[in-house]
Amino acid sequence: MSELRTIETASYAKITAPSSLGKPPKLEWLSIKQLVVDPEYQREITIVGRKNIRRIVENFNWSMFAPIMVASVGGNKFAIVDGQHRATAAALCGVDKVPCAVIEALRGEQAAAFRAINANTTRLHTVQLHHAAVAAKDPRALKIAEVVKKAGVRIPRSPGRRLDGDCLCVETIARGIERAGEAVVILALRAIVHSGDGRSEELNKTIIGSTINVLGMHPDWCKVEAALFAAFETINLEDMWRAAASASARTRGTSTPLQFEAAMIEAISASFGTRRAATR
Repeated sequence: MSELRTIETASYAKITAPSSLGKPPKLEWLSIKQLVVDPEYQREITIVGRKNIRRIVENFNWSMFAPIMVASVGGNKFAIVDGQHRATAAALCGVDKVPCAVIEALRGEQAAAFRAINANTTRLHTVQLHHAAVAAKDPRALKIAEVVKKAGVRIPRSPGRRLDGDCLCVETIARGIERAGEAVVILALRAIVHSGDGRSEELNKTIIGSTINVLGMHPDWCKVEAALFAAFETINLEDMWRAAASASARTRGTSTPLQFEAAMIEAISASFGTRRAATR
């Protein structure tokens, strides 16, 4: 278990706080029937939003439910400033009341609060979400972590400066496992490392995805790892990708990934043919 940290402020340059912090919110449990949505500043629930609501419903647990931010609009009604999706999910679960942080804000102030809350949110990168899922013992995340470890690469905890062998493509690896199986993904990652000595530039989603596709289409190559890795050592995947992109732009025909995969297949086939000839 990682060592727990306290909140640290000493490393921040001098920051001037506002003269007034405003009135702190009151925490209350409010009936969902008391909550309303102001279309002047609130978003419509989109198809993506509906999918998000479905995920919240299917995994509903109070330990994962943040309080709804609301403001009184009179008549014992409260406008949702932040948390429309959570409130909808709670209603779908048959919940009557939800925890709310009640702020004092006029309509314009509510819109400003909505904008500030959504604009100032620190978006989590997929690698950060992955490590949180591993800590939560999520089966999908644990499988990804196992595959990555066997392949000899790493998923860093932060998307900042990457070292050789670092890979940020969590979802590409997950889809590859679902599509081609763990063994093919492990072999694809190891082959890419052999091609570029583990350079993080080559461990990107386009190269990983295409390599998984190529090895998935040629299971016979996967049976002779030494020969496969030797073939990849003769390939510069970055140069091959740039050439594929250039060819695709010139012809305006076959897409870059398909051009890239065709070039990779040709290079590996040639290497295998050369090795067979040398052993005769």
